[in-house]
Amino acid sequence: MLTRQEILLEFGKCLSNPIYAIETYLQTFDKTQEGFVPFKLFPRQKQIINCYGKYRFNLVTKPRQAGVSTTTAAFMAIKVALADEDNPEAVLIVANKQELAFEFLAKIKDFLSQLPRWVWGNEYYGNEKAEKKAELQVEATVAKIDEDHSEKLQKLVEAIDADHTAKLKKLVETIDFDHAQKLKKVLTKIDEEHTLKLKEVISHYKTILNEEAESFRGRLVDEVSNYLDLYMEKTMPTEQVNEAVENIRARKTLEQIRQLVAIDESFIDGEVKEALIDGKRTIDSLRKELNEALENNTELNHKLNRSESALLLESKTKDMPVAAKSFVSKLLKGKSPEYIQENYQYVVEMFEKEITEQEDSAKESVTQRIVESVDRPETEVLEESIYSPAPIVESSVGGYLNEMKKLDGSKLNIKH
Repeated sequence: MLTRQEILLEFGKCLSNPIYAIETYLQTFDKTQEGFVPFKLFPRQKQIINCYGKYRFNLVTKPRQAGVSTTTAAFMAIKVALADEDNPEAVLIVANKQELAFEFLAKIKDFLSQLPRWVWGNEYYGNEKAEKKAELQVEATVAKIDEDHSEKLQKLVEAIDADHTAKLKKLVETIDFDHAQKLKKVLTKIDEEHTLKLKEVISHYKTILNEEAESFRGRLVDEVSNYLDLYMEKTMPTEQVNEAVENIRARKTLEQIRQLVAIDESFIDGEVKEALIDGKRTIDSLRKELNEALENNTELNHKLNRSESALLLESKTKDMPVAAKSFVSKLLKGKSPEYIQENYQYVVEMFEKEITEQEDSAKESVTQRIVESVDRPETEVLEESIYSPAPIVESSVGGYLNEMKKLDGSKLNIKH
């Protein structure tokens, strides 16, 4: 048991030298020895404590697990325990998480409980009653510190939240404005580029359509001219043509005679009127026959094209499997021979691609089923799923055929 003089001497040493108080009266847990050992400070830790006592603000650069938190907690415990009652120490604990703040406070409480009883005054020294009073005093002091720290921490957190909220709002507004400006510039640039490209595409296709229209008109004029020449040769014999020429000559001769003999016009009109009416009837009859022949020729050409298309399609698909033949016939039936000749290979490749994709899909499905049913294999079901013919899907070629139909339609609807 220490005397009063010894207690005063120890109190003075601890108050003037926190390092002495820590190393003399405090213990820390050593994981290597699996127990509490006297808290012996390293040179770096002693330097930190000296800086705490000398400077108001301290910034510590340290690696992990350097014992800085434990050293700081021990220093706080000594300062709180030896503080003047009329001017107590105020300790504010701030951490990035509340759990870490409470953990640091627990370290301070642990170090306070390790201090000798004479630190808390004469009335706490020497008996069981004094020990209980000391414990109550420690608990009251810690509770008061906790309450004070909680209030200060709450105010600090609220201030930090308000400040961060205002800064975050400004930052978000700045980012939104910047992004809006950049997005507007990007959209404007994209619109300009797309407009230029669209104009180029329109000009290109317009040129192509005009060229094709000119070519089609030339072919149509040549074909109609050739057809009319052939039709005129067949339907108008040479004798009738010569007779019409002779009639023209006779009319000219008659006009010359009329002028010479000065025959009255009324007489000529009466005689010639009947000939003119008969000639008009003949011309109308020939025109009607010509129109009927043109219609018959057009119908014969359509039938000829359909027959040639059917023969061409049959010749190309006669050695193909039934499924492939059905697929090709369904897509090319009713098309012109030129259209079939141009797109036959493409349709066959589409069919082969569809079959390949269906086989790959079936293999993947079978593989997945085998993986899922390793414990209960069903060989027959898998074989059926492998070899069962897949339905022919037309969706993959629909777009191409529609475009071809539109192209054909645009050619046929061109007017001159």
